[in-house]
Amino acid sequence: MITEVTILVVEDDKGLNRLIQKTLQKAGFHTQGVLNGDEAIAAASNKKDVIMLLDYKLPDRTGKDVIETLKEKESSVPFIIVTGHGDEKIAVEMMKMGARDYIVKSAGLKDILPHILKRVISDLSQEKKLARAESHLKLERNKLINILDTMADGVYIENEQHEIEYANPSLQQDFGDYRGRQCNEYFIQNKDSCCPWCKTVDFGESLPTRLEWHSDRNDKTYDLINTPLRDPDGRFTAMGIFRDITEYKKARHEIDNRVKELEDFYEMAVGRELKMKELKEEVYRLQEEIRELQNRIQI
Repeated sequence: MITEVTILVVEDDKGLNRLIQKTLQKAGFHTQGVLNGDEAIAAASNKKDVIMLLDYKLPDRTGKDVIETLKEKESSVPFIIVTGHGDEKIAVEMMKMGARDYIVKSAGLKDILPHILKRVISDLSQEKKLARAESHLKLERNKLINILDTMADGVYIENEQHEIEYANPSLQQDFGDYRGRQCNEYFIQNKDSCCPWCKTVDFGESLPTRLEWHSDRNDKTYDLINTPLRDPDGRFTAMGIFRDITEYKKARHEIDNRVKELEDFYEMAVGRELKMKELKEEVYRLQEEIRELQNRIQI
């Protein structure tokens, strides 16, 4: 068999139903045949991997009724609709309802069916792979968001239009709700001015930028790192990390002042020591002169 997918042939003409199944089986497909809408609904509801080859006009239902009933049962079944000549409007309506393709009943029906089904199966396989990849990306994104949500540093993500797409709780605690706002409105409350760090961000580059920024809104100083990112779909964003260094700056200022005081005191102390040394040398010199004078007097 080409795949584990079952082709459910929904056709009330028994002879045509058998002919279609025989043709598909020769092409390597696994098939099952039913003759009316109720049988189609029951068979499709009980199988996971199935594609319906669905005749629109059935004895008990239309193809539209079959699909609507399956949707009500929350059973999503890929299907190809089969119509008669002159039913193009019906085919268009069924395509809007999700039909993967439509086929008009004709003498060449059995010849084109295998090719159409192979294409539909290939498309479905690619869609499943894409869905798994998207699910994996969503899971990884959620993991990342959970990590960012617990960070003590403020974190935000903006798009190329400078619209904020995410801000973690730490950042919102300092700047409030971010939803529906651009970064300049959010951080500096000015729609006409660009954030200082946005001027340095190139969304086409991967190099981060770093600067120190003081917010007049909350009188805090931040060490800000802004990094351009590229999503798997090629879209550019930028992530900013705000580290509150206000207390560090205050402590550093106090330490710098203390160091300056100590340096001044040291210079004063060293200068005083040098003066004491000169004074001692002068005393020694005077004592030597006194001794010489005493020697002369004794002579």
